[in-house]
Amino acid sequence: MNRVTKLCFYSAISVVVLGLFAGCGTSPKPRLFLFTPEAAWRGKTIRDAVNSEFTVRVLPVRLSPYLDRPQIVTRVDENEIKADQFNRWGMPLDRLVREVIAAGIVERIPSAYVDLALNRAMGKTDYLVQIEVMRLDGPLAGPVNLVAQAIVMRGDDREAEAVLRRVASYSIEGAGKSYDEYVSAVNTALGELAGDVAKAIQADRESLSSAADKGE
Repeated sequence: MNRVTKLCFYSAISVVVLGLFAGCGTSPKPRLFLFTPEAAWRGKTIRDAVNSEFTVRVLPVRLSPYLDRPQIVTRVDENEIKADQFNRWGMPLDRLVREVIAAGIVERIPSAYVDLALNRAMGKTDYLVQIEVMRLDGPLAGPVNLVAQAIVMRGDDREAEAVLRRVASYSIEGAGKSYDEYVSAVNTALGELAGDVAKAIQADRESLSSAADKGE
């Protein structure tokens, strides 16, 4: 290798190395998002299971595999999705969804103790809530679509009876093209799902109360 060739070779390496360092120096930091908790979640989190009328245990949420990642997933078109490297969830999405569902139940049923403990043996459970999210996405400028299966069981043993077993879909219009507005729409969709779960539990409680009054 002659002197000119060597100079060209080392210059090429320098350009590549400098380019790598320049890229590292200018890469934006990812933004991290959490849901805004409902007012009741902040104001009523201190509850005594003993003094509550009944206990609702929210089981860990199951996510479709394409959602089980730190990046926020949006939909580009019918067959393409995008996981954005620079807009991420601030904690695992399954835990975020679980907290929103629990917060929604807390908001709508003040007499219930909502338990997030993983160990079922920690106390008597009157209702078990299980959520499976099959779809949660949408374009930044369009509606966020949530498709989820919700199962609510009265009791936590083999004799437990399902008071709700349904696959439901929710569509929330986004307010704009920002990720802030997208995350807000996701939160709203999950809140509507939580509302349906709470309604099922309330309806069952009223049915049990009515049967007890009639001596059935």
